[in-house]
Order: sequence, then C-alpha cells, then structure tokens
Amino acid sequence: MNIKTLLAGMTLVAFANMAFAGKIAVLNHEVAMMNTDRAKQASADLQAQPDYVKLMNQAENLRADLEALVKEANTKGMTWSEEQKAEHNKKRGYIQADMELTVKKLQAEQKPLVQALGVELQKKIPAILQKIMKEEGIDIILRPDVAYLADPKIDITDKVTAELNKSLK
Repeated sequence: MNIKTLLAGMTLVAFANMAFAGKIAVLNHEVAMMNTDRAKQASADLQAQPDYVKLMNQAENLRADLEALVKEANTKGMTWSEEQKAEHNKKRGYIQADMELTVKKLQAEQKPLVQALGVELQKKIPAILQKIMKEEGIDIILRPDVAYLADPKIDITDKVTAELNKSLK
C-alpha cells in the first residue's frame, strides 16, 4: 500500500471521528482557577505584604536601570573604547543577574499560593465540568494548546470560573 494512501486514509478516519464527536469546548483550567475571586484576593493579599512589595520595587528599579543602560549604550556606545564597552557590558550583566534573582524570589513567593489554590480548586473542577457538559450538551473539552484554532464562542473558561466562585461561597 502506498504511504500517501495510508496517510490519506488515516486523516479521513481522524476527521470522521471528529465529525461524530458532537459538541466541543475549550477550557484553560489554570486561567479559570486564577480568575476566581479567591485567587484574586489571595494575590492582592500577597501583593500587600511588605517583603513582596520590596521585591516588586526592586524588580522595577532594576528594569529601569537596565533600560537606562541600554539607552546610554545606544546614544554613546559608538564613541566608547573597548574598555568602556566591556565595563558597560559587565554592569549590564550584573543588573540582569540581579533581575533574574529578584524574579525567582517573586516566583518563589507566588508558588505556595498557586499550589494551595490549585489543590483546593482542582478538586472542584471535575464536578463543575460534568455539570457544564450536561447543561450544554458538550461531548469533548480540550485545552487551548491542543486546539489548532478555536472560536472564542466555544471557550468555557469564564463559565468554569463562575462555577468555581459559586462553589467557594
């Protein structure tokens, strides 16, 4: 059998299965969980903590320092000696390393929050999905990264967020 014929047959079978699949929806469960009122409140609480505020300010200052160095290099760099260029690159490297460390610290502060929310909310999602599937006659739910192209009308992320909010009250 010709390989092209085999591939064409497999493609036809795949599309035929999809045609009979029924109604399909798309869900980004991480976005649904992080858009809940509880997640927003937890994020606001975290952002109000003095240590987190300090890290955010530090990250912003480092970003501004990097921008200033880039601007300086763009305006004056052509006139610099090799030694001046090396010194500038060294400064930029130090600031970038500080920035990366600060971002890692911020992520470390956020990680327990995200994990705790994930554990709590992940337990509720299967029942919510069953309810939505039954109410709307949905047969298949896909992650957005699996769907090559999807009409926004079939995205149920906001509906799942609303149901999660209801279940948390």
